[in-house]
Amino acid sequence: MQHKEKVLVTGANGLLGSNVADRLSKQGYDVVAVVRKNSNVLALNGIKCKIVECDITKRLEVEKAIAGSDYVVHCAANTKQSPSNLDAYKKINIDSTSVLIQLSKLNNIKRFIYVSTANCFTNGTVQNPGDESKGFMPWLKKSGYAYSKYLAQQMVLEEVEKNNFPAIVVAPTFIIGPRDAKVSSGKLIMHALKRKVVFYPPGG
Repeated sequence: MQHKEKVLVTGANGLLGSNVADRLSKQGYDVVAVVRKNSNVLALNGIKCKIVECDITKRLEVEKAIAGSDYVVHCAANTKQSPSNLDAYKKINIDSTSVLIQLSKLNNIKRFIYVSTANCFTNGTVQNPGDESKGFMPWLKKSGYAYSKYLAQQMVLEEVEKNNFPAIVVAPTFIIGPRDAKVSSGKLIMHALKRKVVFYPPGG
């Protein structure tokens, strides 16, 4: 019997993580869905996966969860926009990434996918679009979320450059879609349905 490749997905009960877990499962991967202890796992209903409760900032817990995995997709993050201080985001957005990188190296992970954010790159225009060659916008250092994601992203890229770590970074913008069980970005749609008219800033 052929061995099914195993993928560890952090933040698997979130909007992005649950859709990633669903797609991977349907493609034949053995999915380990990592969630916080006592968290809402409604978004994972109907997905063939193993749900593992784990504090991804704690090395010993991650060691157990990652054992036997071939790939890691790191979706977990504190995405709240307040408070704005970096300390509020350091543990889950930066420290967890460090732990996952270290253990991925020890477990010879074939590919580490870090889910960053488009906030880590300078905006562009229609004529001159922004891309990954554009640096971080300094004013976003005031956003604990954006700056913490940038610092974690740089940690991943440094491992790639210095140690040939098999990682890639993906940087989504605003996400809307199914399995939004905790109602994150879907709140915008609900607001529009109730208010009819919604003001929103350009971009994203």
